[in-house]
Amino acid sequence: MEEQKSSQNPAIKITLNGKERPFTEETVIRDWKAASEQASATASEDQTEDDDFDWILPKEEHREVPEFKLIHTEAPKKKRPNRNWKFKSSMLHPNMKGFIISFCLAVVIGVGMGIFILKISKTENTAPVVGTETTPPSGQTEEEGNQIVEHPVKFPAWKIAVIQGGVFSAQEKADATAKELKNEGYASIVIPIDNMYYLFFGVAGQLQTAKTWEVSLKEQGVNNGEVYAKELDIGQKEIIFSSEEEGNQFSKVINNFSLIADEAVNIQTSGKTNESVIKDALALLEKEADKTYASSEANELSSKLTIATNSLMQYTSSANKEELFKAQQALLDYIKIYFGISA
Repeated sequence: MEEQKSSQNPAIKITLNGKERPFTEETVIRDWKAASEQASATASEDQTEDDDFDWILPKEEHREVPEFKLIHTEAPKKKRPNRNWKFKSSMLHPNMKGFIISFCLAVVIGVGMGIFILKISKTENTAPVVGTETTPPSGQTEEEGNQIVEHPVKFPAWKIAVIQGGVFSAQEKADATAKELKNEGYASIVIPIDNMYYLFFGVAGQLQTAKTWEVSLKEQGVNNGEVYAKELDIGQKEIIFSSEEEGNQFSKVINNFSLIADEAVNIQTSGKTNESVIKDALALLEKEADKTYASSEANELSSKLTIATNSLMQYTSSANKEELFKAQQALLDYIKIYFGISA
């Protein structure tokens, strides 16, 4: 690579210690094209030297792979456990032996006793009774074979219009007030309800009839004005009869209660009687006059209703107020008996 000196030599003056000294700078100009050609030639020489190098490569050995063949072999057979084992008494715990023996003995004894008792019971049921005969009272029961058949009849809940004279925490006070009302000519009863004692001295068939009577009694100053018309709730009741027919007949009888009670109050307030209502009720009761029910409550209810109807019938001919007192007392007693019947 050649270097050329520039023909231009600029002069630079430098002063040192007051003296001027001349300074000349030479500018070197390089030929880049010639330098590039020289570098390419050098690279070609290096590549030629590399190509002329003898490379030594390892020899490759080719080994033959033996042919793979499937060899069929049988898997070894597993030995199955021998399940034909025998139970040995030595395998049981000593306490378990005693338990099994006791259990078997208990089963055998239980079965034997059961068969023995069954044979005895069959003998007792089939053996005839000699010299004895059970005859139920007339109208009380219906007999099928040796069994007495009962026919329970349920009566629905009921609301009865009554005249209330007070509520007391002590029965003695309630009984004393009831006695005073009777002395004044008014029927009365005391019924315990929820640990309290309720005093009633009148009953009607309908609430409106009871309210009309309430106004009249307050005007008269009865019981110091403590008179209240209300409805007494009575729950469902059940009465035992000897037959279904007997229960149906009794239901027809007690259905007259409201008519008789309403008629008794109408006589008290207006002094007028409806003889046709009283006669119809009395005719139905007379058909049952000789009837005896299986239930004592049914007999008492029928008796009280009959007394009330007869008393009203007597009043129509005699106008005796004592008959009205009897009718009201019988109707109040009817309520007390019915209220006390279990559901």
